[in-house]
Amino acid sequence: MPCLRLRLLPRSRLSLLSLLVLSLGTPSVARAAQDAPCAGLGRRIREAVERSSDPRAQLWLAPYTGPAAVDGLLSRARSGDESDAFSALFAVGLSRDVEALRRLRHIERPKPGLPTLGWALGLLALGDGSMTATIARALKVEPVAVRRRVAETLALLPQKRPRMLLYESLSDADPQVRLIAAEVHLKQNSRRARRVLLELLRAPRRTFRNRAGYALLHRRHRFSAEELAMLPEGLRVQALVAHALSGRRPNQKLLRQQILGADPSARVAALAAVAATGSESRGGLARLRRLVRARRGLGAAAEVSMAMALLDEQLVDAQLDEFSAAQAERAALVFFGFAAGGSPHNQLEPSHALRLATVFGDWVKRSLLSDELQSLMLLALDAADASAGLVAARARIGSRGDGEGLRTAIKIVGRSGRLDDVPKLLGLLSKVDGKSRTRAEVLRASAQTCDGKLRDFTP
Repeated sequence: MPCLRLRLLPRSRLSLLSLLVLSLGTPSVARAAQDAPCAGLGRRIREAVERSSDPRAQLWLAPYTGPAAVDGLLSRARSGDESDAFSALFAVGLSRDVEALRRLRHIERPKPGLPTLGWALGLLALGDGSMTATIARALKVEPVAVRRRVAETLALLPQKRPRMLLYESLSDADPQVRLIAAEVHLKQNSRRARRVLLELLRAPRRTFRNRAGYALLHRRHRFSAEELAMLPEGLRVQALVAHALSGRRPNQKLLRQQILGADPSARVAALAAVAATGSESRGGLARLRRLVRARRGLGAAAEVSMAMALLDEQLVDAQLDEFSAAQAERAALVFFGFAAGGSPHNQLEPSHALRLATVFGDWVKRSLLSDELQSLMLLALDAADASAGLVAARARIGSRGDGEGLRTAIKIVGRSGRLDDVPKLLGLLSKVDGKSRTRAEVLRASAQTCDGKLRDFTP
């Protein structure tokens, strides 16, 4: 019997062969590992939409649901109260289910009132305008609470017909309905909407004044001195910065006068304009800081320090270290004003922006910034450099406390984050239990990060 000889492969060839064999299974394994953070997210979103009593949470999350959620929403519309039926039927219209339009058309006609309005708005969201007359009538004759809800719902829809329905609401007796309609139509450069918003700058409620000012500012409205006085400080700073940068070359003499002047908003805006344009040298700002500190105190000097840090990356650590809460808040306003200058004025080198993001994280740990200023500084960092904004947002998510700052950080991570951020986002759900708005923000940001990987739609 002939002897069988086994030919052994060299070790190098053996290792290459084993690597080739292992690599054949790698794509599916890698894909499963990549999708792991998103496993079960679709089920969580579906449960949140079906159980939530907050209409805003339902509307935010409805686009990320599937067929199983549509079944639950239709069941809730039949068994719930009128308010729940309204939200559930409209949420069906916002879902991504391809059968949603057919199923909405063929359901039993809902009860008159809010359920019928929710049904009409759900059909309109899917492009079916057969119930437009019902919506138009509600905007004219229904009570104020219903008109507000219908107007807020129409404002969420991007189509032309919802805008047309809201046009008559510009003359509504309720200021909130007028505000919602004006915010929508100002985007189409409506002069009538602009007049409504200018009137609302004098409204007794601060919320209305803030929203009207924000809408006008982002449509590049040139505010008069009287209108500027009605704006809150953050918006007033943005308006002044936009005015300072509107010409070909900023008026350097006027900027210096404002920096040394007594008006804190004008000083912050002037320093932000200087940082955006580089119209002052490093030595010139150092001299101005000495004068400002002698005349206006440490808080005003901190504003100049932030302008110097924005101009020169090497000055970030030296200028912004060991601030008190009052100094950090004044410095944060300068950074926010700098971001209001728009591109390319508000852009920073990645390394420069990352240094500022590190400073922000330190200020958050030391609780130096109010919740509103945390939100403003996060927006400024995100505008200066997206990667730095993401770093700062992650730092804020890892800190304690709920509020506008945390919600802004969640939005930034949802827009710019990676799959690695999803477990951290979902970890917030246990910390914000009972706060439906923040929970909805967390789930929406997770869905945006996992977009295309939400496969778990089974009951």
